[in-house]
Amino acid sequence: VAGGVAGLNETQPARVESSYGTMYSYKKASNYMLGGVVSEATYSQLRNSYYDKSVAVPDTMHAVQNLDGTSTSANVTGKTTAVMQSPAFVETLNTNAGLDDDSGIWQYCEGNYPILVSEGSCEEFYSKYGLSSSSQSSSSSAEPGPSIAWDGSTSKPSSKEIDGVEYYVITSPSELAWFAYQVNNKSASKINAVLGNDIHFMDDDSTTSTVPWTAIGFADSTVFDGVFDGAGYKIYGLYSKGAIFGYTGSNFVLRNFSIKKSDVITWVAFNYGTIENSTEENDGLGQVAGFAYQNNGTIRNCFANNYGVAYTNYGVIENSHAVGGLGEYSSSVSNGKFLEKTNGKNRVGISYNNYGVIRNCSFMPKEPIVTDNGDVSGITFKSDSNSVIENCEFRGVIKAYNKNSSAFWCRIAGIASYAYKNTRILNSRAVIDTVVVTGAGHCSIGGIVALAYGGDEGVEIAESFADVYIDTLLAPNVTYTNFSINIGGIAGYASLAKIAGTHANVKMGGGISIGNKNEVIAASVA
Repeated sequence: VAGGVAGLNETQPARVESSYGTMYSYKKASNYMLGGVVSEATYSQLRNSYYDKSVAVPDTMHAVQNLDGTSTSANVTGKTTAVMQSPAFVETLNTNAGLDDDSGIWQYCEGNYPILVSEGSCEEFYSKYGLSSSSQSSSSSAEPGPSIAWDGSTSKPSSKEIDGVEYYVITSPSELAWFAYQVNNKSASKINAVLGNDIHFMDDDSTTSTVPWTAIGFADSTVFDGVFDGAGYKIYGLYSKGAIFGYTGSNFVLRNFSIKKSDVITWVAFNYGTIENSTEENDGLGQVAGFAYQNNGTIRNCFANNYGVAYTNYGVIENSHAVGGLGEYSSSVSNGKFLEKTNGKNRVGISYNNYGVIRNCSFMPKEPIVTDNGDVSGITFKSDSNSVIENCEFRGVIKAYNKNSSAFWCRIAGIASYAYKNTRILNSRAVIDTVVVTGAGHCSIGGIVALAYGGDEGVEIAESFADVYIDTLLAPNVTYTNFSINIGGIAGYASLAKIAGTHANVKMGGGISIGNKNEVIAASVA
């Protein structure tokens, strides 16, 4: 039983933390238990400890060879020699110990592994003990070269003044991780950052990291309230189970930012500040909303290629445009982390739920919107509770194919599927070039709104225009159906709603077949 830090941890509770080791064995056998950090752990807590995987022989060695069910392990991993002999690794060790550079217990030794400050100078230590990283690995032919792929390490970036304000200049994933650590663990909520170049989490930009990212401002007790300026650069290959930024404050600004080939759910979990002048162009996995999961602040002058703008809007979205939309998302959220992903349905262009203001926005999808669920709209799925949609525009093709044996309900509209409770839709335009629906049940299709129901407060649709062409509309014709399909140039169905100063064109093509058991109720307005 042999380990770089501890061979056997058992019988009584034991802890290994903020440590590192190197482990090399000339021999390996079935009865050799070799661990880079710990060989066998029982009743133990292991965290924030490392071994040099470049000199680890055999190359099948693990950080912990055997961890039984009574023990826990967190951030116990192998790193390359190049990383472990870098200043960034010293900072990681000190950070893990809860100390900064000035009060840290570890010190950097050029060309060698770090040592404790209490051990004196590097020259004295290594001349006394005669240790050298290269001498231990000279017999091994398995030593790989250094990789630029991020391994979870941190490194303090340089800083500069911009218009009298200090910004940390981020040039690597480890510097970005250092910045996140200051916000999350050092209460540095108001620090600022600017990207100095593109950030590559992997050495191959076509791949995505497997090291999870912790959101900047990961909890409501560690809100990020500073400025993050992408400066026109991009982040490649970041992996997060949730967002890049978690909880933000009213002074938060994210601008000139973009990501590529990153597996995230959104950029900002909870935006209470401003997101501006940014482009969503991610071609990675899992993203649900382009810029924010919940917007309570302002998103402006942004462009979404793939995932719309925000999942839920309580604030203002303005002067922003999309050619790729978003869909319904089922999630539980804790500390800015999204714990569940499901496939999107109910496709929309700008924001799935709107309780705020959306103005001067458009959704012009690059491809036809195709769904196997019957709810599609150009700007938002539901607009509710004194919300406003003003001067917005949609143009596209909508195709809803029912893959089930039973008919589905559908709500298809150019602006909003549902409008409730004092919602106002003003000066907006929608052109639905083609509508195709198969397997329709009770449906409402409207050029502006599918279903407008005002309740006690009413709904207003004013000074708006729509053009709708329904190419195909198929509904089952059996004795138990009796479905109603409502079609309106402005609103498919309206109750307690005011429609004023609007105009619309509706064309119904030859592909409509609903049999004699159902009915179509159609009009040019509602």
